[in-house]
Amino acid sequence: MKTWIVSLIILAFGGYTAKAQLFPNLKFNQITVRDGLSTNAVRCTYEDQNGIIWIATAKGLNRYDGTGIKEFKHSDTDSTSICNDVIINIAADKEHQLWLGTAKGLSRFNPQTGKAVNYFHQPENKNSLAHNYNCAPFVDSKGNLWIATSNGIQLFDYRKNTFFTFPPAPGTAEDHNAFNLIKEDKNHRLWALGYKGLYLIDQRNKKIHPYSQQDNILSLYQASDGNSYIGKAEGGLNAFYSKENILKPINIPFLKRPSRRVNDIAEWTDNNQNKWLCVAASGGFILKNLKNDEIKGYISDELNPAALNAFNIYHIAKDRQNRLWLSTDNGISIVDPNFQNFENIPLYQQIKLNNPKLLGIPNNMLETEDRFYITCYYAKGIYTFSKKWQLLSHIAQIPETAKSFLSKSINSIYRDDEKNFWFSTDSGLVKKSGNRYKIFFPPVDTSNKDNLVISKLYKRKDGKFWIRARQNGIYLFNPSTEKFIKQYLPDGKDIDGSVYSGLIDKQDDFWIGATKSISVFNPARNAFDKITIKDIDGKIRDVTWVTDITQDKENVIWAVSDIGLMKIDKKRKTGLLINHKMKLPENYLKRILIDTTGNLWIPSQQGIIKYDRKKTFTYFNFNNGLPFQYEGHGFFEIDKEGHFLLSYSGYVTRFNPYNIKSNTAVPRVIFMDLSADGQEKTIHISGHTKAIILKPGTKIVNIHFALTSYTAPQENKYFYKIGKDAAWQQVKNGDIALGSMPNGKYVLYIKGCNNDEVFSAEEQLLITVLPHWYEKNWFRILCVLLIVVTIFLLVRRRIIFIRNQFLIKQRLSESELKSIRSQMNPHFIFNVLNSIEAYIMENDKKTASRLIQKFAALSRLILENSTKSLVTADKEWKALMLYTELEAMRYAGLFTYDFEVDDDIQLKSIHLPPMLIQPLIENAILHGLIAHEQTGGQLKVTLIKTDNGICISVQDNGIGYGTETKTNRFSGIKEKSMGLASIKERIEMINKQNPNSVRASFSITSGKNQSGTIAEVCLPFFDEPDER
Repeated sequence: MKTWIVSLIILAFGGYTAKAQLFPNLKFNQITVRDGLSTNAVRCTYEDQNGIIWIATAKGLNRYDGTGIKEFKHSDTDSTSICNDVIINIAADKEHQLWLGTAKGLSRFNPQTGKAVNYFHQPENKNSLAHNYNCAPFVDSKGNLWIATSNGIQLFDYRKNTFFTFPPAPGTAEDHNAFNLIKEDKNHRLWALGYKGLYLIDQRNKKIHPYSQQDNILSLYQASDGNSYIGKAEGGLNAFYSKENILKPINIPFLKRPSRRVNDIAEWTDNNQNKWLCVAASGGFILKNLKNDEIKGYISDELNPAALNAFNIYHIAKDRQNRLWLSTDNGISIVDPNFQNFENIPLYQQIKLNNPKLLGIPNNMLETEDRFYITCYYAKGIYTFSKKWQLLSHIAQIPETAKSFLSKSINSIYRDDEKNFWFSTDSGLVKKSGNRYKIFFPPVDTSNKDNLVISKLYKRKDGKFWIRARQNGIYLFNPSTEKFIKQYLPDGKDIDGSVYSGLIDKQDDFWIGATKSISVFNPARNAFDKITIKDIDGKIRDVTWVTDITQDKENVIWAVSDIGLMKIDKKRKTGLLINHKMKLPENYLKRILIDTTGNLWIPSQQGIIKYDRKKTFTYFNFNNGLPFQYEGHGFFEIDKEGHFLLSYSGYVTRFNPYNIKSNTAVPRVIFMDLSADGQEKTIHISGHTKAIILKPGTKIVNIHFALTSYTAPQENKYFYKIGKDAAWQQVKNGDIALGSMPNGKYVLYIKGCNNDEVFSAEEQLLITVLPHWYEKNWFRILCVLLIVVTIFLLVRRRIIFIRNQFLIKQRLSESELKSIRSQMNPHFIFNVLNSIEAYIMENDKKTASRLIQKFAALSRLILENSTKSLVTADKEWKALMLYTELEAMRYAGLFTYDFEVDDDIQLKSIHLPPMLIQPLIENAILHGLIAHEQTGGQLKVTLIKTDNGICISVQDNGIGYGTETKTNRFSGIKEKSMGLASIKERIEMINKQNPNSVRASFSITSGKNQSGTIAEVCLPFFDEPDER
């Protein structure tokens, strides 16, 4: 056998001067099949970059995130599943992909997708896995992937898919080329742990060199003490001590043949900063003091629920929060630093009891130089323990020869300066001097056994004892004369109720707590003064069950009760109640101590409260390692080493208040799984952005996220919200169910907090819900275009319709005008022909000829204008003058006429409706000037310009407007003219055809003194007509 080459196995130098350090009383948490593991046969665990725990089991890969287990198994029908369910080892590359060494091949597993790429041994292909069985991947500090197999060491470049197999050392037997693991030392040298020894991997020359041809080596660890430790399959634990330059086995008492297997080695620092070598062995878990060869084993103990619950420990993994994850044959055992604050000492096991309740509740403790005296409730006598809590003796009753059952009920023990013991019992006060006992009964009716109860002694500065006696109140006792001096009975005022607590403070003032009050002794009154307690609102509160009292450095008195914590001002003799309104975690309090830094420690029904006396409360309970619910009668004391001791049924819990570790590590929230309508989806990660795209019409989205805090994970809290301004919603176990969401983009925020209310940072997930085809922009744009086109066509059609309607109305109006004109023209012609006929009848040929000529000229103008809606004013003015002249000739000598035009009016530039004024002239002549058959009639027609148009007036000096004519010698002429009605109709038509211009108007009034008539038509300026 080759000897060790020292230079290659000494991985570091240095050592420690041995210092005494106590082995921790470790508590283990379990994860088993009851928690969802595929099987309890666990080979190793691995913490990935996100803090998620991956578990290699004999029935597949398991993922643990604090809320539960998710399984990944081999499937014959899925080539992307892992290659085999028996997983031996896990490693991770720089791309955060997991490499799984299995009993049949190698898998590269993607944690995001749950898919794997598998590699197998192919006999005909040298560029393949060397052996399928028990291949163990290892990623070195440079990111290279190494594989230890049953047929050699391989370097695998997975990016190029090339295997390089290191040739065996010359002369190496076939069975010497089988390897378990690969390890890297602090000098970045690689070591192969083989079935037949330890080998150094020569990366430069691509060789392996044997350096220890011996037993099957399973583990190798370089510790901080400068020594290297080797675990063997049959040879147990061995150490190479750097100072002595020797290799020697380490004796572990419970590692006896045939089971001396050491599977793994690691190093761990406890809460007291002590460093330990951790050994995973067949038979239990081992801690070795790195400063010496002291060993402590942790094995299965059915009577201790916090003990290791496994036989074979295969692997040790330490996570980022210094937890140890032990892979065992019975699931996973976790050593959590946050659970190691409280050392639970099982006293009941020392007494050979299988149930802690049988011991009762230790209710009082006395510590001497070499032992603890413990009294137990109810009537359990006294137990004595060594300073290491080993049982020394049991005293059933006091005195030891007493026959009374009440003598078994010892409430407290006090030792005076002369080393006399004073026992407060339910059968009186008992003094023990040496081996002699003396009993003192209170000065009351002793026939009532309840009157014999003595609860506790409190020594005053003058040497006298205050004695607390429950329902009998307080006694004053002189130990020198051994006499009871005075009794202070509960009176419902100064002492209200039975007395259950007391304190002699630094000023020798005596405080007592009763079932309904807290009081302090007033020497001036030789009585007790009751303290007034008020809450934060200033309201006086009734006090109940004050069970413990203490005093701080500022001489403030603190007391605990069923209603909360009381802070008492000695000078004012008033107190403030601190309860849930001031964020006290629990109001039901039983004991109180104060440490040297001023923090109050208060056991409650559910745990222990730490209060900084200002505003911060820290809560410790079962999830922090306390055994179970505190019953209220247990003692709470400080031992001579400064440890706090709190008793439970069958237990004493010991802790150092200055080294309590709370779960202050800031956890992370991690998106784990996402499914849409039952189909798993992969979250896309780009830099710090996480996103998911969902199909249109997705009905339900299930999202699971984790919080990387494994201390009491059932106490973790999970929150989410959608949108930055939304309110946070709490969900159970990080499971979010989102209902159908309209298409669009959403931002999902998540966060969480651990059992100590330490919150994580927020994480975001961008969720994009794709639209249906009919919700897409192109469809919306198309719809808008269609709507616009439709509206355009409808509007265009409406416009055409309105135009057509307008044209129809316009043509109708014009036809009506033409009809009116056609009515006027025959009327005028009829009148003129009558005049011509009259001249002919009178044989006035000349006049008749002139009349015919003028009538012909007028008819020509009328014919020209009759087809037009507007004519120039000069033509219309000429027609009016011809018509008037014809009428003057008809009625020769009866009237004269005059036509006037404003100087600034150009008649050719103005347009007028034809034949609009003619009826006014006709009416003025026929119904005004010739109606009274007198000469001297006058007709005046004027055309003037206004701001918005022109006005034409026709004025006569006839009989006046509205005056009836009784006679008319011209029998051929109608009494009424149709002209006025036609003018009004035409004016109305003009206004309809020109609704936006100045309105046309027509008026007719009488002249001055009711003589004559004035008719006026006002018209807007008309545009030049389009007569095409």
